[in-house]
Parts: sequence; C-alpha cells; structure tokens
Amino acid sequence: MEICAICYNLFNHSTHRPFSLNQCGHSFCYVCLKKLPKKECPLCKQIFQRINLNKQALELIIMSEFDIKIKKLKNLTKTLEEAFTYISLNIDDEIEQINAETNEVILENLLNKLIFFKQNLDSIFTEILEK
Repeated sequence: MEICAICYNLFNHSTHRPFSLNQCGHSFCYVCLKKLPKKECPLCKQIFQRINLNKQALELIIMSEFDIKIKKLKNLTKTLEEAFTYISLNIDDEIEQINAETNEVILENLLNKLIFFKQNLDSIFTEILEK
C-alpha cells in the first residue's frame, strides 16, 4: 500500500484518498494537498495547476481493503464452523449433564419435602402420645 509522502498515512478510499499532481504525477492525500501554502509539489518542487483523483491507486486500495475483509470473513466463517462442529459433537453430553443436574435438584427437593413431612408426623405423634 502506498502512503502520503507528507503525512505518512496510508492512502484509503475515504479520508486519505490519493490525488495526483497534473505536472509531475506525484500522489498525496487530499487533506495534505489542501494545506499546501502554494501549488508546488513537495517532492520535486514543480508547479501544478490541477490535482486529479488517482483512480488507479484508488482501485488498488479498494481491492486491497476488499481482500482484507474477505479474509476476515473467511476466518470468521471457519471459526463459526469449528464452533458448530464442537457444539454438534458435544451437545448430547451437555444435555445428559443438564438432565443429571436437573434430576439431582428434583431429588434433593423431594428429599427435603419428605424430611419436612416426617418432622411434622413426628410432632403429631408426639402430641398424640402425650395426651
């Protein structure tokens, strides 16, 4: 990727688009060209009349940015596929563990209810025997 020889930022398709000077063909970002005190190339000192969007460089930049986004999407897709495979392979074990934990909680609640019921029965029998 090319950089602006003034600000050293990478050219991009938004804030630092490459513009060429009509006389010498050197390219700089539009932001830097607007700040030049006179219409003189900072590299070769030639006077220029016009600046033109460097479409060829901009196309390369856009294609490069597009390639980077495609690679990121491919990596994300691969990660999602791996996660799906892991989930698919382990879902039965996870469900079995959840069922076991759920059954354990249900049994524990039932046991507590039985203990409470037994304590109440003990209390009732104690009252009956005392009378």
